[in-house]
Order: sequence, then C-alpha cells, then structure tokens
Amino acid sequence: MCQVNDKHKLFYVLIPKNASTFFRSNTSNLGFRYGNYHDENLVSQGYTPIITLRDPVERWCSGMTEYISRRLGGKWSPLLKNEQANRFLFSRVAFDEHTESQHMYIHGLEKSMVLRFDDELSRNLAGLLRVNGIENELDKLPTRYASSGNKLDCKNFLMDMLRDDITKMNRIKSYYRLDIGMYNHVKYYIRGVE
Repeated sequence: MCQVNDKHKLFYVLIPKNASTFFRSNTSNLGFRYGNYHDENLVSQGYTPIITLRDPVERWCSGMTEYISRRLGGKWSPLLKNEQANRFLFSRVAFDEHTESQHMYIHGLEKSMVLRFDDELSRNLAGLLRVNGIENELDKLPTRYASSGNKLDCKNFLMDMLRDDITKMNRIKSYYRLDIGMYNHVKYYIRGVE
C-alpha cells in the first residue's frame, strides 16, 4: 500500500511502524490518495517512491509493543517477564505487519528517495516534498510518531531486554540482517543537502 500523488508523480510507501500513520494523517490535503504501487505499476509509469526506514531493532520493539497492545490490551509486563513467553517471542520474531521485515515492503524500489525515522523526520519529509513541488507545513507539526505511556514503557522494556541479552539481540539482528544492511548503507535525504 502507498499514498500516491498523481500531479507530482510521487508515492509514499506505507511501512507499518515507520511513521506511516503520521504520513496518512497529515497529507490528505496535499493531493495524496491511497494506492498500491505494484497493482498500478507506478514505477514503470515514472513515479518516484519515497520510503522511510527505521532502525530494525527499534522497529521490532515498537512493533512487538503494538502487537502486545492490540492482542493483550496493553498487559505486557506479565508476558514479557515470563521466560516461556520470551522463548516464543524470540523464536518467531515476526508476528504481523508491524514486525515483518521492512525489506518486504519495498521490493522492486531500488531508486527511491529515502528518509530516516528519527527526530528530524518531519523536517526532512517537509523539505523533500517541497523540492518536489508540494508546499506543506509538516515541519511545523509536533512529532506524533513517538510512543508514549504504557506503550513507551513496553518498548523500553523490550529495548532493555535486548541490550541485556546478547543472544536475544543476535536473534533479532539475524532475522533482520537485510534490513540492517539496507538501513546502514542507504543514502538518506536530509533537508538542505539536496
């Protein structure tokens, strides 16, 4: 799935846990519509993809938090403190679209404009859209793609768990090895460095 701007021949790939909700929520008035870049053959029609990549380990923690929140109503503490449940989490790694590899979402999009999921994302996205002819004020919005409350506690617990257990960390890194390579070697768009 993606958000397509036909006038400027751009599309933004909606990768779960990579600020896709932020993008959808804030670009409806900028001429973007829902689409599917495979079904519509957007690349062969000369459309340029925009992708946001996120640190794979951080994304997994955020994705697992989302998974746990949706299925257990946010009651993460008993689950994550149970060794048997932990073995299950780390044996499977990907449970849904929020924990699936980012690489899976961008098949065939080698020539893309890429943004990094970080504190400068709104600023860089705003700049990228402007240089492509889409005036916007995304850089003036507060960052709404950050976890808070119970979700932030769960995500931090998972991050701490990985930092404290090299075997679990290596399991996550092994599963996301393609994402890690891509995340570490791609050239990111940074506003002002066009």
